[in-house]
Amino acid sequence: DQLHEIAGFIDTDNSGTISFKEFRSAFEVSNSKLAQGWQDAAMEKICELFHKNRLHLKAAFQFFDTDGSGWFYSVL
Repeated sequence: DQLHEIAGFIDTDNSGTISFKEFRSAFEVSNSKLAQGWQDAAMEKICELFHKNRLHLKAAFQFFDTDGSGWFYSVL
């Protein structure tokens, strides 16, 4: 599946999870046409997944937005 292949490229330490640092690094601007094509394909898949699951995402954001401000914060 293409999504698993993309996740494998992003998960550079092979931990089975994608850290914020790995995610951010995957989308840094590159001069390589190959990298840009990969980035475009990954963003397209991510957008498709967000759109497909938009109702679940909305419910999750509303759950974490405890004060109704439209924002939620990590308390790490």
